[in-house]
Amino acid sequence: MPWEHQRYESAKRPKAPPPQRPPANAPYAKARANTVQITILPLKHADPRAVAYVVAHLPKGADLWVEGVQMVADAKNDFDTLVSPPLEPGKTYRYTVRVRWPEDGGSASQTHQFAVKAGEVHCVDVVPRDAAAVDRQVATSLATLGDADRPAAERQKACAVQDGVRLGSMGPPVKVSVKGKDVYLCCPAWREAALKDPDKTLATAQRNAAGPAGKP
Repeated sequence: MPWEHQRYESAKRPKAPPPQRPPANAPYAKARANTVQITILPLKHADPRAVAYVVAHLPKGADLWVEGVQMVADAKNDFDTLVSPPLEPGKTYRYTVRVRWPEDGGSASQTHQFAVKAGEVHCVDVVPRDAAAVDRQVATSLATLGDADRPAAERQKACAVQDGVRLGSMGPPVKVSVKGKDVYLCCPAWREAALKDPDKTLATAQRNAAGPAGKP
């Protein structure tokens, strides 16, 4: 397994009654009310091992997979701490996480990829789509783009593959040319998928560009 799973209880976060958990065979819906946000803490962990930590703050009843391995099932804790295997210091690794959580009587799901280095602490949160923290992350990420790419990414608003994920919420958007047209992805993990089904990718990008700002 790519992660060693450890659980901790927190008395600092408010307790909330668990929402009704959808059936196991419930269809996955595009996340609308909430979105997955991944942030890196500005300080290193104190573990002497060359490992990385991921702290998952999930809604009650949520599930989490890392590299295809389910690490949290039917979340009940205020947070779960995952510890990576030993990592080579200074080397950048990429991990893909998928989160599924109860939303609107069904089950919403999102997948994200992020860079990991030994010593880092990352947080995986499910937050409201209009949360101030998400807005700040989007603005910061879009500001790193060039004068030509930034307006185009702002018009598209959301990932051309991971529909519903705001561009910039996972770091600087990734530009890819699809059938001669530039579209933007939330992270490099979706480049292959974007090229595999180009018509769907272009249709998604066009639909998101036509939607309300910040709410594709």
